[in-house]
Order: sequence, then C-alpha cells, then structure tokens
Amino acid sequence: MKTIFTTFFLLLISMFGMAQNWQAHSVVSQYWPNNDVKSYGGKLYVASNDGLFSSSDNGSTWSHLTAGQTGFTDLAEVVFTNNGAIFARQISYGIVRSLDGGSTWEVDTAGVGSNYGTDLLYYDGVSDKVFLGLGYDKYRLYYQLPSDAGWTEVTNLPAGLNNFSPVQMTRKGDRLFVIDIYKRVLESSDDGISWIQKNGSGLTDAGSQVGPGRFLAIGNDLFLSAGGVWKSTDDGDSWIRVDQGFALSFDLYVDTRCLYYDGTTLYASTHADRMTYKSTDNGTTWTDFGGSGEWFFKAMTMHNGSLFGVIHMKDSLYVLGNGPSSIASYDSKPAISLYPNPANEQLSILSSFNGNTQFEIFDRQARMIMSSTISLERDIAFKMNLPKIVSGLYFIRLTNEKGEVQQQKIIIE
Repeated sequence: MKTIFTTFFLLLISMFGMAQNWQAHSVVSQYWPNNDVKSYGGKLYVASNDGLFSSSDNGSTWSHLTAGQTGFTDLAEVVFTNNGAIFARQISYGIVRSLDGGSTWEVDTAGVGSNYGTDLLYYDGVSDKVFLGLGYDKYRLYYQLPSDAGWTEVTNLPAGLNNFSPVQMTRKGDRLFVIDIYKRVLESSDDGISWIQKNGSGLTDAGSQVGPGRFLAIGNDLFLSAGGVWKSTDDGDSWIRVDQGFALSFDLYVDTRCLYYDGTTLYASTHADRMTYKSTDNGTTWTDFGGSGEWFFKAMTMHNGSLFGVIHMKDSLYVLGNGPSSIASYDSKPAISLYPNPANEQLSILSSFNGNTQFEIFDRQARMIMSSTISLERDIAFKMNLPKIVSGLYFIRLTNEKGEVQQQKIIIE
C-alpha cells in the first residue's frame, strides 16, 4: 500500500510540474488597460489605453512608441503592413498610423473626417489594403493602400443594406469576407471593391463581434467569435455552433471574447468562467487549459513559440507557461528545405514527408494566405508556383496524413 501511495504521489507531482498555467509576465503601462497584442518583426506590440508599446526582449521591458503624441490614447487594435507601416484603431477618435515603423505618427482622417468611432481595422496582405469600418452614425466601409493620402469609401454594396456597420473581416483564398454588427455576412472576389451578401443562416443568436481578430479563415472554413464560437463550411451561407463544453454566462449562454489561431491550434477565451480553451481539430473538440485568475482575454498572439495574451481592464501582459525559453520557435532547426529563398514565382520544397501533404502559407500575423494539397516524395524536390502576393516574410507549413508538421520561414519577393 505504501508503494502504491508513493507512486501515486509522485505521479501527481509530475502532473502538476508539467502543467502550464497563465502567468502575469510584465506590466506594460501601469494602471492603463491593454486591448490588443501582436507579434511582428521579432517584437511584441501591445495597444493600450496609454498608446502603443513594443518589446524586443519577449515582453520583459517596453518602449512607448506613441509617447508625446497628443490624443494617441485608447488604442483598441493594431495591424502591420508588409512594408512595415503601423495602423492603430482608436476606440472613439479614428485611426493613427506610422509609415516608418513607429518613429513618427499622424492622425489618419483624410477622406473620413475626425471624431468618429471605429469598429473594424483589418490589413489584407494579398491586396496590400487596410480596411476601416465605421458604425453609428456613419455606417461606412473604407480602404486605402498604406502609402495613400486618404481613405476611399466602398460604395458597391448590396442594394438595401441599410445601416451597414462592419466589425470583422478576413480573407479565405481569393475572397474577402466581412461581417457587420447585425450579423450580415458579405463576400468580395475583387479585393474589397464590390460585395455580395451571403445567407448567413444560423447566426440569429450570435452576440457582439467587436474586438481584435474574431473572424478567421482556417483551411476551407470560416470561424467567428460572436457570443459563442461559430463555424461555416460554405463561405458564410450557413453557420453552426462549435463551442461544446464551454462554460455558460449566468448559466444561460456561452460568451466568448477572444479567438486566435496560431497556424496549428485554435484558441478561445470566455467571459463566464474567465477560462481559455483550445482546439486542434478546427473546433470539433476543445480542451480547457485554465485561466489567468483575473478576467477574460481580449487578444492573444504566438511569439517566439510562446502564447501571450492581454486581459480586459488589466495592465499586465500574460504568458502561458514559462515563456519563450521553454518552447521551440520558428528559429529552431528547419525540418524542410525551401529554395530559392528569397523566392519569386516558383518554389522548390525538399521534405522527409511522403504522400499527400497539406501546403499552407501564413503571413507574419498568422493569417492564412494559401492552402492546397500537394504530393511529396521523400527527399525529392517538389516544384510549385507561388501566388501573387505582396513581398515580405511568410511562413510555410507542411502537414502530412499522420498530422505531423514541418515549417520554415521564407521571403517572397
């Protein structure tokens, strides 16, 4: 009996020792709540009510990029373009941008006007366009190239689409999708110039979708965090709930406040129990992996192999587990060979995989740019044509039929 008890005790110690928990990693700006976190160009960025901050040491210390700028507060969301420009969405006063990576800043209101509330900010790396969505009382969708002097209004919308209030956007293959506060889903096949409305059936019980990155394209499916987690397999015409096992708010409904995909795993955070969930099978099953002990997560990002997050009304950055030193990153020894690198129109892939393999390209914000199935022969180069996309740094991921993954960085010119 003593031997059995000792073995059981050691097993418990081992289990708790291996468990990963969310931990407060660092205070970004004391007493100022954080709203968004992104990984870009080897740095962490946090948008907070005190402005935009960056860290080059995995969140240990922070630089205040918008210090001294009048009115550059209440930043709700930040996006980065392929050429290094930074756009940030203010909760109540519009867009601010830096075209030189954060050294100089300007208010970006040309073509829109000032003192307007914003609900959507999205950068599309394929068309190199930044999209801006305004709700009450403007009800408009705008776009611009990063170098443009002003915003261009999208006017080719479905007839009868009154009070259009866009809040989330994503790209799936050669099409863009946008959803508004009234749960109307639109699709564009010409990089956001003209739009058609999808059926959107099944979203009648969906809640608010305002917040960083709650609309995702993963493979052939669309995912939306709007109260619960919703999934569409037919380009937004019909939707089903995929949040089985999530805790209920007030024992009545699921209330998710964050949705993030790192290229392998889908993450969600709920308001009710302040917990986080993850799925490795596109929402079919979920695993509860704890909470922060504080409030719900507003945004997450993968940086140097570790998952970071910011929490509603908190000034700290949180990390899962022990931080970047405990998990392998993209900079570890590559499992595949890609050449030429930089690549242009064609790419050769040398891999140990054999047979049908899923080939995916992700940009630096973990958004999927391309997905296709290729047939590989072990240690024999496979040549394929690359899509026409904006020059920059991308990530290639291969997944074989056993679910094994190989990944590598590449520069596409």
